[in-house]
Amino acid sequence: MKFFVILLFLFIAFNANVLFAQKFSLEELFLFQKMELGQVNDTLLARKWKFFKSDGQTETKYGESIWYFGKLEKYKIKAEGWFYFLAADSLPNRIIYQFQKPEQFDAFKLQLDKPIFREIGSEMYEGSIIVYYRGKDFVVGTTIFPENNISAYALTIYTVEDYQKLKGIKEEAIKKKNK
Repeated sequence: MKFFVILLFLFIAFNANVLFAQKFSLEELFLFQKMELGQVNDTLLARKWKFFKSDGQTETKYGESIWYFGKLEKYKIKAEGWFYFLAADSLPNRIIYQFQKPEQFDAFKLQLDKPIFREIGSEMYEGSIIVYYRGKDFVVGTTIFPENNISAYALTIYTVEDYQKLKGIKEEAIKKKNK
C-alpha cells in the first residue's frame, strides 16, 4: 500500500511539474519581456523547455530565439508550446507565446478582462484574428489562427511605445499600397 501511495504521489508531482513548466501567467510574460536573452534562456531551460533555434537581427527584422515544450516530432515540428524572444538593438523586446489549448487561452482572456486592461482594436491578418488589449505599460495581442484544421493561439507582448510604432508603420504601408 505504501508503495502505491508513493507511486501515486510521484505521478502527481511529475505531472504538476510538467503542467507548471509549460504554462505562463500574463505577469510572467511581462517579466520575460524585460529580461535579457541569457535570463530568458536560463529560466526556460530550468522549466524544462528546449532550445530550438536562433536567428540574428538584420536591418529589417528583429533577432529571434525560439524554444519549445513537449515532444518535437522529427519533420512535423509539433510541440505543446512555442516561446519566441524577439530582440533588436535599441528597441524593446517582444515576446510571443504560442499554444494549442483553448482553456489556456480562456485563462488569459480572463486575466485581460480586468479593469487594468482595455480592448484597443482588432484585425484580421493572414487568416488569423488578432485582438489588442492595452495595460499601463504593455499591449497584449491575442491571436487565434488555424493550424492543421484546429485553432491555435498566441499572445504577443509589446511595450506601449513599440506597439504604437508598429501601428504607425502598418498605417504607412496601407497608405502607400492604396496610392
